[in-house]
Amino acid sequence: MRQHLDPGTVKLTIRQRLELALVGQTFFAMEKPPGYSDYTPMYVVKCKRHGLTKVSPHGFYDMVGCPECDDEIHSQLVRRMAQNANST
Repeated sequence: MRQHLDPGTVKLTIRQRLELALVGQTFFAMEKPPGYSDYTPMYVVKCKRHGLTKVSPHGFYDMVGCPECDDEIHSQLVRRMAQNANST
């Protein structure tokens, strides 16, 4: 689950804004996204390339990071693996 946010419309506390500035992510709220059976923690992530995004933890270790950057890194890895397979 990901949602891009407009910095002017996001209501964050002073503590959340400070944590976002220092760490790049902050806990936002417990939400029940459509299709989910239970509530899940939602975080706001600040990315230098993609701005603010509201995300839920993802992956094996429940990582919180910019999903757009994750997608770009994944597609680069797949492309390199395909090139390496073709070159051998």
